[in-house]
Amino acid sequence: MTASETVVKAVVDRVCLVGAGAIDFIAFLPTLPKLDSKVRSRDLKVSPGGNCLNVSVGLARLSTSQAVLVSLLGKDGNAETVLRGIKEEGVETSLIISKTHLTTAMTYIIADEETNSRTCIHSPVEVRWQTLADISLTIALVSLEPWRPVCTSGQIDHVYQQEEIAVSEIQGISSYITTSRLLHLDTRHTLAAVEAARIANTSGVLVSCDVEKHRPNLEALLPLVDLFFTNNKFPGMYRESPVLVHSMSALLGLPRAQVVITTLGSLGSVLMRQKRENRKRPAEMTSPQVEEEEVAIEGRVFQVLRCKAVSVPKEKIVDTTGAGDSFVAGVLSSLLNERESSKALCSEWLADLATERLKAALINGSEVAAIKIQGSGIDALPYRNTIKW
Repeated sequence: MTASETVVKAVVDRVCLVGAGAIDFIAFLPTLPKLDSKVRSRDLKVSPGGNCLNVSVGLARLSTSQAVLVSLLGKDGNAETVLRGIKEEGVETSLIISKTHLTTAMTYIIADEETNSRTCIHSPVEVRWQTLADISLTIALVSLEPWRPVCTSGQIDHVYQQEEIAVSEIQGISSYITTSRLLHLDTRHTLAAVEAARIANTSGVLVSCDVEKHRPNLEALLPLVDLFFTNNKFPGMYRESPVLVHSMSALLGLPRAQVVITTLGSLGSVLMRQKRENRKRPAEMTSPQVEEEEVAIEGRVFQVLRCKAVSVPKEKIVDTTGAGDSFVAGVLSSLLNERESSKALCSEWLADLATERLKAALINGSEVAAIKIQGSGIDALPYRNTIKW
């Protein structure tokens, strides 16, 4: 038993997720509209959305672990739709923060049926003060810089400002994090994510993080992460290189990083971790879907697993929104099922995990994503009994 395993005395079969929750409006169009044109959508779907929210629903459907979402919403009709939708899926919502002066985050998604692509227009959680009296009162209490005024006829009608989960709010739920099997983050509410990751690190709870782009304070979060999920762009943002695995290896140079998984859309995914000579290796899992190789970079040897995407006929693709989130849910549910529900996942456990188990997790993630894109919204996420484990 490793030192990191002995830190956690008892855990609940639960995953704590800190990050984005929103309402998605998905408009289906035959093709992207031309500039300055008016078009009619074929269909419009309203669904709860946001990276961590999508993953929480995926885990609720795929895993036996309880998914507990920590996010920030307004107290409006959109928030009611979000809460009602994910409660019905079995996601624990008691830690979601709702505030009357906030507008719930919203994403308008254009699903282009011609190219099977989607374009997202996102409006984050914002403070909305109706009058200048409200603004003056708030300035006396908290800092509202920078402001973003909305003007009509030279007069300020409203003032908006993005708001994030406070660090103190995360400290108030630390017991949920320390007794969970896993903490998952999506880099939204970044300072709150940093605090949550610090608490998890101290308790020996594995921290996974889905990172897509640079955000303020991200540099404080990255060193606290054990398992990275990235899109195909972020590794090159972190370290510029024409070779993807060279950029991924830089993330593995961070203090706690054990595994980096990069999604490549229809090209599949790549998993990378540092090679260990004493790693357990049970009977080989033979699958043409995953190729394994070793790569030497700057004096270090890495294990690289390349997983092909599950092929979906173009005519069956409905909406690719959330494909990456469903892949993450598939991988994490597979990892959670690899260990007794009474034990937390931890950094050393992940580092020592047999290669065949990681291959299985990648395949599971690919299968979940392939099912998800054949529908729209969280309704398209598969259930545990529909996946081959």
